[in-house]
Amino acid sequence: MGNRIDWLGIYRTTRQLHTEWSTAVLAALYGGPLRYMVLRRTMQDGDLAQGKILHDSVLNKTLQILLSEGLIWRKDMTIGMQSIVCYGLTDTAVDLIDRLNTAVPRASERVAR
Repeated sequence: MGNRIDWLGIYRTTRQLHTEWSTAVLAALYGGPLRYMVLRRTMQDGDLAQGKILHDSVLNKTLQILLSEGLIWRKDMTIGMQSIVCYGLTDTAVDLIDRLNTAVPRASERVAR
């Protein structure tokens, strides 16, 4: 058993995705930064919503958690008289998604056996 398993790292990684909408936020932002309302609409209309209603309070809480975990960034901008908030993925989030995307098929294959 030469390979050590980083259980704490695994716990921390999966813990970051603990809210119901975290994966949907990451999926929506994977294509690039989005304004808040476009992000909300993209998530609500996407497959990951599974017919559920996304309330602003739930989205805001999910965004706060992902911000505090360092998985997304937020940028407040003013265009003319209008305030706009944009969100995007951090490099950490992109790396996490890429690693999970590699691991999931192998794990699913083992579970199916």
